[in-house]
Amino acid sequence: MIFWWVALYGLLHTFVMNRAQWIIASVMMLYTLFFLIWICWSGQKDNIGLNVIQEFGVKDSLYLFPLSLLPICNLMIGKDGCIDFWSSIFIMSVAIIEELFFRGFMLHFFVRQSRMLGVLLTSIIFALFHCVNLIQNDDHIYVFLQVICAFSVGLCFAATTIKYNSLIPCLVVHFLINVTGIINPISVGNTKEVCGLWICIAVYLFYAVFLYKEIQE
Repeated sequence: MIFWWVALYGLLHTFVMNRAQWIIASVMMLYTLFFLIWICWSGQKDNIGLNVIQEFGVKDSLYLFPLSLLPICNLMIGKDGCIDFWSSIFIMSVAIIEELFFRGFMLHFFVRQSRMLGVLLTSIIFALFHCVNLIQNDDHIYVFLQVICAFSVGLCFAATTIKYNSLIPCLVVHFLINVTGIINPISVGNTKEVCGLWICIAVYLFYAVFLYKEIQE
């Protein structure tokens, strides 16, 4: 059944791509709502980690803080921009949908075979998924950086989801990454901004190794 949800998402995304922003946001919001209803109705909510972390202390906050590096970087070195209501709705819907697909269903499927396989494969597929931005005529270098960054972030997200058996932390951070990326987009022509992004990528890669060691213990 999840295959049909993925296929429907692809069709809807393609259909509304060049429509008005409020139409895109409304369609994605309705899709997300019905997808969440189906997940709850089919009894898969807890199985894919769509639940609140039961025990969360100060130490856990410190564990999750490095995940906010990219949103902070976007705000510090990106250009000033703005975002409207419908764009924020669309971004929130995309963040929820992608986390459900990649760190929800896909990660839990692969983890049954191997924890490392699940972390790596979901991160690779998540990264390659961003190549779709080429269809929207985005700069090739920018999309390349997006793919590399998405892979490093995906590793951290996968390990975090396994550690806490919850999608909530990654849902929040994913939304923050997307919204700050639009409010303050990084220019590939700005050396300072590109270097900042590469630093974020390096930190996420090292942090992913740390997190993976944590979940192995």
